[in-house]
Amino acid sequence: MSDFHPNVLNGKQFIQEILRAVRLGKLKEPFKPCDIKNAVPGWDEKTYNLFPWKHCLQNPSIETTPLFYYVGKGVPQPRKPPYKDRKYRLLRDDDMY
Repeated sequence: MSDFHPNVLNGKQFIQEILRAVRLGKLKEPFKPCDIKNAVPGWDEKTYNLFPWKHCLQNPSIETTPLFYYVGKGVPQPRKPPYKDRKYRLLRDDDMY
């Protein structure tokens, strides 16, 4: 697996905390939103559930910087699986090719 994508490396506070938790082994990839919450506490509940999908490379309506890669079969449909049950990992350089 390649290095983390520059979007991740240059991300703001929340993504930096997630990256730190992954590097320290506190957050194992792939992870669900509840895993992020356990490794990086203190954020709003909606942030844990919606932020990864909002910043997911495979989100067909992505209008934000991709930071996560969805680890699952195909592209999720609206609310299927539910946001809380989706698995992600941080975006890598080769994910963009």
